[in-house]
Amino acid sequence: MINRLLLLLVWCMFPFLSFYAQKNHDNFPPRYPTLKGITDYAVWQLVYPDSLLRADIAGEAVCTLRIDSLGSVSGKRIEATHPLFAKAAGDVIDGMREWEPAKKAGKSMDSTIVFRIPFDPDIYSDRVWRQQQVLEPCRGQTVDSEPAFPDDIRSLVMGNMSWPDDNVDKAVAICRFTVDEQGRIGNARVIKGTHPVFDKEALRILSNFPRLIPARKKGNNVPFDYFLTMRFWREDLEHYLLYRECAQEDLKKISWEPYRYSSYPGGTTALTQFINSHLKITPEMKATGKQGRVIYSFDVDIDGSMKNFKLVRGLDPLMDAEALRVLQLVDEKWSTGYYFNSKKWYREFYVNQFTIPIIFSW
Repeated sequence: MINRLLLLLVWCMFPFLSFYAQKNHDNFPPRYPTLKGITDYAVWQLVYPDSLLRADIAGEAVCTLRIDSLGSVSGKRIEATHPLFAKAAGDVIDGMREWEPAKKAGKSMDSTIVFRIPFDPDIYSDRVWRQQQVLEPCRGQTVDSEPAFPDDIRSLVMGNMSWPDDNVDKAVAICRFTVDEQGRIGNARVIKGTHPVFDKEALRILSNFPRLIPARKKGNNVPFDYFLTMRFWREDLEHYLLYRECAQEDLKKISWEPYRYSSYPGGTTALTQFINSHLKITPEMKATGKQGRVIYSFDVDIDGSMKNFKLVRGLDPLMDAEALRVLQLVDEKWSTGYYFNSKKWYREFYVNQFTIPIIFSW
């Protein structure tokens, strides 16, 4: 009889027990998307204070964050063994903008989280060394200016990297390649490698590099050769991809312009003054009785030069030809245009197109 009463009591309480269990099941602390936890993520992202790194000083920072119900850091307190460690930890936290707020019974809520960031010079130096993509000019080349890259070499390599063999954690490929007169990568080959599949991956990465501004010698574009020691570290790639994913999500929340357009030194006013000072009005032009505008379009290439002139609106063959002649006299280099490739997460040089009117009047 007593057993039956107990069973009946449990049966009656089961809905409440289930609700309580579900309610507790829905309780989650704040979370940041990481591979191995917040401390590991922070260590991977931090920039060690240079003076403390040179002095081989270790330490830590204990971070207390208030994460509001929207997933934003509404308050922070950092206690560190050195003020520079506190600043470095703060810089990492400022970049962490994809928090998932704590939940209680399925509802977002304000909460506090505490974690530590260790600073170890040996670990940091080893990490930085393994992350390096080392670019070196081949010897014996004499130029006025070497090729210009749109972004740092690590960004270009990591932005195109994939992982071809899950059974390998680390690999190295030493490559040689040429930047040709158009700024494109050519004649790429692996001089020494540790795994054949990663040798192929290194060549694929190089083939996907964006255009570079070519080397210059005596006013002409010339080819230029480089060595690139490409390091593959699986853990580094995983952290990089996670960081890029979070940063891409961050971009969706703001209005931004991925382009930086080319500009003429001194602006439109200076270009107009140059054109007007070189424009020649001949008696034959006046005899046509035509006055007005000739409109040309042109490209500003990544090296700042004007090319690919196209007549958009003509006035008379004489004026059309004179307008083209003057435009081709412009020898001042424009600033280089940039495009931020948010998919690969690096800058690329950008060819801009412009349209300009040239006025014939007397």
